[in-house]
Amino acid sequence: MKLFRIASLHSWIPRSLAAVSAAILLSTTLSCGLLLNDAKQINTFDLKYSEAKEKHPYSLEIRTFNGNSRSKMTWRTDGQKVEVDELNRWNYPPEVLLTQYLSAYFSDNNIDGAPGKVPNFIVSGNVLSCDFDLEHKKVNMLIRYSVMSPMSLESEVNGARYFSEDAKEATPEEFAKIVSDCARQFAENVNRIIMNQLKETNAQKEAFVRD
Repeated sequence: MKLFRIASLHSWIPRSLAAVSAAILLSTTLSCGLLLNDAKQINTFDLKYSEAKEKHPYSLEIRTFNGNSRSKMTWRTDGQKVEVDELNRWNYPPEVLLTQYLSAYFSDNNIDGAPGKVPNFIVSGNVLSCDFDLEHKKVNMLIRYSVMSPMSLESEVNGARYFSEDAKEATPEEFAKIVSDCARQFAENVNRIIMNQLKETNAQKEAFVRD
């Protein structure tokens, strides 16, 4: 009987340990699941890129725009207070996104990095601000820029473009959509500046020939 009892005791212990281990594993799994569910997801947004509808008669070098190097979206809660969004972020800081947008828009004209080639024009600048105004439901973006020709420094154009676009809703998706549209408008503005520069240069050449 003693041997039987001892054998029974040994056969019971492994089953008890297995049950305890299973209970611990289940508890750990549930705890990890709850932690994962409670963790907040970080959303990343990019611009909607587009190319120019037609190729333009000039070559272009687009230099990387400067900025505050902040990838997190910013929301202006009142006239002075700006809050940084920890969950909604840009794929890259706005100044890098704008540089990439210009490179895509002027893809047929862009000779950035091409060895031995001198562009007709160089575009550079600085994204000074890019935020969503919650009080007025507007996206505000301020860009300072320079458009110059390496052949004629006197033709350099320096300026700033301020966008204040109405938003249908205060969401990061709407924010990204409007910034994409601001980038498109800015690219079109750069093209207009360059085309005006070319017209002025051609007019000067024609006047010189006539004289």
